[in-house]
Amino acid sequence: MSSIMQFNYKQHWQERDIILERPTSEDTSLGFTIAGGIDIPFVHPRFTSIIVINISKNSIAHTDEGLKLYDIILRVNNIDFTNIKHHEAINVLKTSGPTVRLLIRRLSPSICENIEIEHNGKLGISITGGIGSEHFQNDHGIFITNIKKPQANQNLHKGDRLLEISSERNTYDLRFVTHQMAKKYIKLACKESKKIKLHVGRARLIDGMYRNRDNLSADHLLNGRSAERSQVFREVRPEQPHVNSRDYVSGNRLLNGRNAECSQVFPKVTQEQANVNK
Repeated sequence: MSSIMQFNYKQHWQERDIILERPTSEDTSLGFTIAGGIDIPFVHPRFTSIIVINISKNSIAHTDEGLKLYDIILRVNNIDFTNIKHHEAINVLKTSGPTVRLLIRRLSPSICENIEIEHNGKLGISITGGIGSEHFQNDHGIFITNIKKPQANQNLHKGDRLLEISSERNTYDLRFVTHQMAKKYIKLACKESKKIKLHVGRARLIDGMYRNRDNLSADHLLNGRSAERSQVFREVRPEQPHVNSRDYVSGNRLLNGRNAECSQVFPKVTQEQANVNK
């Protein structure tokens, strides 16, 4: 059994019931935006789940604080959302009455760490996974499959789930991305600064024990083929990369003593990915 297949990533996911209360008018917006559906996939044709991609400030959903960004909606009241068209999902949410009961699936690893790494142009890691290139069924995460030695920071482990990467300028969300998007964001962070911070989710072995990283193999066979692994490295250019405003929603963050532009990453919403507010 390969190293990464020995870990129990099912524990990284939680299902929760959330109740949102509307005023008496059924036309009142719940205040969040969804994407996805069997007719309008999110990011990749294979990702058809209904997912929350924005929560408006001072809205019902924002005030309640139960719903989170990237929550996957499984059911609304008694209506199944696991195999539903996009506009049908919007209509159900708009006409669901004063009490809206949501069953959601959330990526929420119980063990997370922030790891600071000073690199010399490349991180020296191999990754697998992503939306459309799932390494595990029903899990689109980005996972570390190999760490080349010597590595500058021994706190990074094979099997870690990459949740976020931050440079001294920007933060890139790696939770809901394709494999190619993950490589792009890691390269951008490495080009922006020699010191980066990785937010990772730890995993337990399937038998309940913590990993023994010295005994883990870097190779993995999936469906009889060698699983896709990408070597992440820095592309050296004299100029700093331009962050496309279509890809990121920017805010401000104080990072490493500097006022850094922090980017919350999620794909541009098309006209078909309608806002529940409308």
